Amino acid sequence: MRFNFHVGLAVVALTRVTAFNFNVSLSFLFYATVFCIAFLGYNFIKFFSLYLENRFNKSKFFPFLFPPIIIALIVIFIGLSSFTYAALGLVFLAGILVLLYSIPLSKKRKNFRALRGLKIHLVALAWLIITFYLPLVFSETVDLDNLIFLTLQRYVFVLVATLPFEIRDLNSDEFQLSTLPQKFGVRNTKLLGVILIIFHFSISFFIIKTPLDFFIIESFVLLVLMILILKSGENQSEYYSSFWVEGIPVLWCSLYILLR
Repeated sequence: MRFNFHVGLAVVALTRVTAFNFNVSLSFLFYATVFCIAFLGYNFIKFFSLYLENRFNKSKFFPFLFPPIIIALIVIFIGLSSFTYAALGLVFLAGILVLLYSIPLSKKRKNFRALRGLKIHLVALAWLIITFYLPLVFSETVDLDNLIFLTLQRYVFVLVATLPFEIRDLNSDEFQLSTLPQKFGVRNTKLLGVILIIFHFSISFFIIKTPLDFFIIESFVLLVLMILILKSGENQSEYYSSFWVEGIPVLWCSLYILLR
């Protein structure tokens, strides 16, 4: 039974990548808070959808889910008490996105996720807020000259990393979601992923001019992600996306740690 602990780990890893890039020193409590925010957010999305579909079995899920939720809430309460108002605002904004993704707004349209083509962008925006802008709030020196390009890079990275999930869910997603594989087909979606990865690479090489050691690691990570996208399919194994693809941020972070 998976409760999205791996998602929390991926979010923390990508947040740590941002901290490495900007030389931001963040406490263990900060990372624990980020982990718990991701854990609660993804489980809310998962189990609330089951509740709406009358498939939430309290006796099956609640005994296992209740203890980690209580612990996560305690950690978040303690962690947020040390956050600045700007950081709290970002967490609040990410929470709003989770609610918009999950909670029905009308009888005709279940939630914002159901708006045509919006699903993947809601996910990318939420990850961008937590893994990129939240750690930057605690940075004393931010390179504003390249901030727009770095923001675009992170958004593109999360967007591309989401593509194997959209390919996997091609036959299960409702048609009105208008996901990229539904609109353009699997082959063209993979091609789009490759183009976006090249775009990400080009920003680092030509515009930001990332330091060589970081650039080599980033290029390797992008290459691995490209391979995973090209090998993804509708009938991929259960853990292909939820383990290997979501493990990319952990790989990225681990390589940075080894570099130090």
